[in-house]
Amino acid sequence: MFSRLKTCRPPPILAGACPKAGAAFFFNPGESLGKDSVSNADCIMEIRQAFYLRVIPQWPLCLMVRSDRLLRLIPLFGAFGECLTPCVTANAYGAAVLALSESSTCVVSVSQYLETGEIWGINTEIAQRDSGNGWVVSLAMQNIILASLGLYLEFMEKKVNIGPPFLVEAGVAAFSGSNSLEAFARNQSSEAHSHIIRHRAVLTKFDRKLQTLFLLRFFDKILALQK
Repeated sequence: MFSRLKTCRPPPILAGACPKAGAAFFFNPGESLGKDSVSNADCIMEIRQAFYLRVIPQWPLCLMVRSDRLLRLIPLFGAFGECLTPCVTANAYGAAVLALSESSTCVVSVSQYLETGEIWGINTEIAQRDSGNGWVVSLAMQNIILASLGLYLEFMEKKVNIGPPFLVEAGVAAFSGSNSLEAFARNQSSEAHSHIIRHRAVLTKFDRKLQTLFLLRFFDKILALQK
């Protein structure tokens, strides 16, 4: 039985980790997210259009969740998308579950567990597939975000005993120069990498209905952008 991680009180932390590439990526371009267990090669995710999900505890932890402990806890929770043989690895941010492309150590989705308690999921594979359809909210995208939000909150509650409230953020981001997203990008910032849409809310309890409501509002924002 794991001891409960008590939280410090003043003051709440709302923002979580600072993104390093646009809004979707917690790491720098070209940075290794870990080592492949077979080849020992660096696993790298390309900075491109993606959708992502963040779950951020709203009180700082008195004790960090060490990466060696995270490595023991996270394998059953999977990457941020379908993956038959996930790569579980430590990295500079904590520990991660990676889904690699079939022919290389290129990362196509990641669930990153930070030592601060924050969890960050990114998927570029489905994003590439969906963007050709004008960012239709595909069933695959819906299923990944809905399932992952439930798993991330389950991890908080049952594995590391971090309680609500949580700041939850879901978003879609893209390069403004991408042809497949040109119609959206012309109304966005001129920065090289910009948001298409983002939705944030604070979840005050572990409740499936609240999770579903959060995601419905996020998907509504995407659909509104297409009109």
